Amino acid sequence: MRSILACAAGAFVVGAVVGILGVVPGHVVRADGASPKQPSCITTSSEARFSGYAYDHIVHIQNDCDAQATCDVSTSVDPTPRQTTVAAHSKSDVVVRRGSPSREFSANVQCRTDGQSSPNKSR
Repeated sequence: MRSILACAAGAFVVGAVVGILGVVPGHVVRADGASPKQPSCITTSSEARFSGYAYDHIVHIQNDCDAQATCDVSTSVDPTPRQTTVAAHSKSDVVVRRGSPSREFSANVQCRTDGQSSPNKSR
C-alpha cells in the first residue's frame, strides 16, 4: 500500500512540475539554445516582458553564422508559425503576442541558413 501511495505522490509531483513549468517531454526545440535541426551558430531565447497591464511574448534570435537565416517562429500560445529573416552576424527580436495575460509560454524556432532546405517543406 505504501508503494502505491509513493508512486501516486511521485506522479502528482511530476504532473505538477510539467503543468507549472510548461515542460513537455520529448520537446526537441529549445528556446534557450540551438536546436539539433538548425545550425549551431544560431541561438534563441524567449521572454515575457510586462507591459503595463499584460505581457508581450518576445523571441530573440541571434545569428552568428556567415549566411543569412530564415526562421519559422511559433509559441505554445500562438502555434501558427511566422517567418522572419535574420542577417548574418546579427540579432532579431520577434514580438509574437502583445497584451497576453500569460507570463509563461514555450517558443518553437526552426532556422535554416541560405542553401538549407526548410524542415517543414517537402521537395
